[in-house]
Amino acid sequence: MDEPHQKLPIKKILCLSILLPAVILFVVEGTCRILRPVESGAYRIFEREGHELAVRPEYQGAFHALRFAEQTPEGTLRILCLGGSSAYGFPFGQETAFAHWLQQLLEVCQPQKRWEVLNLGAMSYGSSRILGLMPEFLRLKPDVILLYAGHNEFVERTHANAGSESGGLRVVQLLRARLGRNNQPANSAEVYRETVHLSSEKERDTTIARFRENYRQIIAIAQAAHVPIIVSTMPSSLKDWKPDGSEFFRLKDQKSGKEKFERACKLMDSGEMEEALTLFTVIEKLDPTCADLHFRKGRCLYQLGRFEEAGKAFILARDNDASPQRALSSINEAILDAANSAKVPCIRGVHLFEAHSENGITGKTLIEDYVHPTLAGHRLLAVEFYLAIHTQLKLDGEPVREQLLALLSRLPEPTPSGPGRASFFYNLGLKFINQENWQKVIETNQQAVQFDPSHALAYNNLGRGYQQTGKLEQALECFQKAAALRPDIAGIHRNLASLFQALGSLSNAEAAAETAVKLNSEDPVAHYLLATILAAREQTKEAIKHYESAARLRPDYFEARANLGLAYALMGQQAKARSAWKEALVIRPGEPVVSDWLSKLKE
Repeated sequence: MDEPHQKLPIKKILCLSILLPAVILFVVEGTCRILRPVESGAYRIFEREGHELAVRPEYQGAFHALRFAEQTPEGTLRILCLGGSSAYGFPFGQETAFAHWLQQLLEVCQPQKRWEVLNLGAMSYGSSRILGLMPEFLRLKPDVILLYAGHNEFVERTHANAGSESGGLRVVQLLRARLGRNNQPANSAEVYRETVHLSSEKERDTTIARFRENYRQIIAIAQAAHVPIIVSTMPSSLKDWKPDGSEFFRLKDQKSGKEKFERACKLMDSGEMEEALTLFTVIEKLDPTCADLHFRKGRCLYQLGRFEEAGKAFILARDNDASPQRALSSINEAILDAANSAKVPCIRGVHLFEAHSENGITGKTLIEDYVHPTLAGHRLLAVEFYLAIHTQLKLDGEPVREQLLALLSRLPEPTPSGPGRASFFYNLGLKFINQENWQKVIETNQQAVQFDPSHALAYNNLGRGYQQTGKLEQALECFQKAAALRPDIAGIHRNLASLFQALGSLSNAEAAAETAVKLNSEDPVAHYLLATILAAREQTKEAIKHYESAARLRPDYFEARANLGLAYALMGQQAKARSAWKEALVIRPGEPVVSDWLSKLKE
């Protein structure tokens, strides 16, 4: 008689069910690695054209349209300049940027060597994007990396660290290649620059903490590849740039405090500086978080000739800006800390610009707008980077700072021409958007599209200018052209939706807003806009979903929570309406309209 069949213990079955797939994966992965090793020459930003690399068309809105040999020519030293629009050379172009002047200095002062300085500054790129691209930058085999970054940290606060290399299992890479998904960027090539408005001091601290870690990692990656890296702190305009946003974050009695502030402003505007200064100081003790208060106090102190105190007030104005577009003191402290910890050279850009500014306060002589250096500012940076490279690479000669500046001053000033002219006018228009000078926005972007009729973002900003000046039909034409040229940019569709809404064309507005949400489902403003359109079309139930998404994506979104409560009330859901309005009042205590709604809600 046969032995009875013995069942395998459950533990053994579980082990086999885990081990067998693992063994199969191990064998397949090993075979893939033998048959197809990692392709180390994959690029995202660049594409190969023979033995050269060129910036891909989709990246040319962010980077300069560079073309250079993939392998550094023998006997040539390659230097990469990384950063955002300030490194790029905004608003003029690469002919003005410090990378250009550094190339001139190296060629004149070190003619025994050949030099290649590549300007890889990218418009609105912050530390997260730069960190994600470091492996690709290192494939270019640089001899030195220069890092001039720190102004764009609040532009893409939700941007994930894209360590964008195809890594991990080779079998996965092969499947991606088979599906045509290799080397696709995790994020769009261009940054659609959004207006930032902080709702709390904590939000600022979170962004700075992320920058600190990103910056540390960028330096560590360069050092691990044995590539020298030189960094710089980030100067910005203090005296000549009014903060872009102001909030009293700690003021308990908002009404009384704001009345005092308005009274102080009137005193200042009428020339009564001492009296205004006294009142500003009283308000500052109640709440020191208002950027405009510090800026106005700085202006009073400057007019009174108290320049050292004025400088400190202007710094506080920048550091408390509720729409931060400049590197805050804490950003520069993070740069210094990272450089000191890693023992890498750090140019004191902030002190450099202060030393060359009237009364020691950086303004329009060296900063074109809020952060972008003038021609003189770029030349100062070029000299300092040259001195740092001279020490790092142990170059010949004994450089003298004053002689280097004199050498640069004798070189002709560049004028952007050809295709670069469109970018020049588009970039200049961004400066006027920040100042809300909409007529200038129209003029500059009109010139941009004349030089480049395919410049979608210039059409988009031209549309914004027309809309702000009441020329809605012209705005519509521009937004539609922009959307046709770049249907992949959510912000353009959002602008189009907003305009259709203003024109009363709600069906078109809904379609455009839905496209914006589909392209960027993490955009709270797009969800909010779609919700308001749906609410206007009496689709309250659908509107609630998008109000909820907006509030979830941005917990401090007052308008989303206020309107969510209203939508709930219209649906007869009083408990939910009450909860939403209470949450709105936590964000903006005492807001009269919401407080009135809440008081009228039946218990």
